[in-house]
Amino acid sequence: MNKIIEGIIIGGAGGASAGIVVAVFGTVKSYIVKKYKIKRIETWLKRVTQGPNVDEWRSTHAIASFNNLTEDMVRYLASCSKNIIRSSGEKEIWGYRGIARAENETGESKREQVQVL
Repeated sequence: MNKIIEGIIIGGAGGASAGIVVAVFGTVKSYIVKKYKIKRIETWLKRVTQGPNVDEWRSTHAIASFNNLTEDMVRYLASCSKNIIRSSGEKEIWGYRGIARAENETGESKREQVQVL
């Protein structure tokens, strides 16, 4: 009887530890994949919005199409990024911080500061 109880305890402990390890690795993998996708969007957005006579803003659809992501995923990843900003004038267009909107030290654009005054 004691051997059966020991087996159950050992099996339960092993299963619990395996579950914890799988959960931790899954969380780490999700975090790494998210950061990779954000970096991919940032790199693409920075590359296509620089230069003379180039539009500084890109639509959610364009970003999704060029980066092989869904539009919902682009919205989520862009909202998680510190370098991707959403246009306050139009819906569903995004720009790269510092290119699409020149900012001051507080993070506000010059245009937004003028409207406050």
